[in-house]
Amino acid sequence: MPDTADSKTVSIDVLFDPICPWCFIGKRRLEEAIRQRPGIRAQRRWRPFLLNPEMPREGLDRTAYLVRKFGSEERVRRVYGAIEEAGLSVEIDFAFHRIKQTPNTVDAHRLMRFAERFGMADDMAEALFRRFFIDAENIGERGVLLDIIGKLDLDAAAEI
Repeated sequence: MPDTADSKTVSIDVLFDPICPWCFIGKRRLEEAIRQRPGIRAQRRWRPFLLNPEMPREGLDRTAYLVRKFGSEERVRRVYGAIEEAGLSVEIDFAFHRIKQTPNTVDAHRLMRFAERFGMADDMAEALFRRFFIDAENIGERGVLLDIIGKLDLDAAAEI
C-alpha cells in the first residue's frame, strides 16, 4: 500500500543555538508549516550548533560583543531592527534592549540533550529561546537552567 499524506512521518533535523534569533524565528515558522499539514507527523531532532564556539565560559558583555561582530552600533541597530520586524511576523517580541550578556550556550545544549531523553526537546527549545530573547535572562547561568528544568517538571538534580 503506497504512503499517503495522512500516514507520513517526517523527520526534521533542526540545527540551532538558543541565542540565535533567526533560529527562534525559524522554529516558529516551522511550527506554522507543520500546523498547515495536519496529516503529516513531524518528528524534530534538535542538533546543537555553537553560534560562538570561541565564547568564554562566562560569556561576554552583549553590546561589546555585537559591536565587535557587526562593526558599529549603527550596524547593530539596523541588523537587529530587521530581526525584530521578522520576529513580530511570528509573534516574537524580542527584548534585545534588555539583554546584557551574550552567554556561552554549551550547558544549554547539554540541557537540550537531557530534555530529549524525556521527549521534551521542543518544550526545552521554546523555554530557552523565551528566557533569553523575551525575558532577557542569561541562559549560560546554571541557576537559570535549573529553573527551566523545574518549570518543565524535569529532574532538577540532573547534571547540566
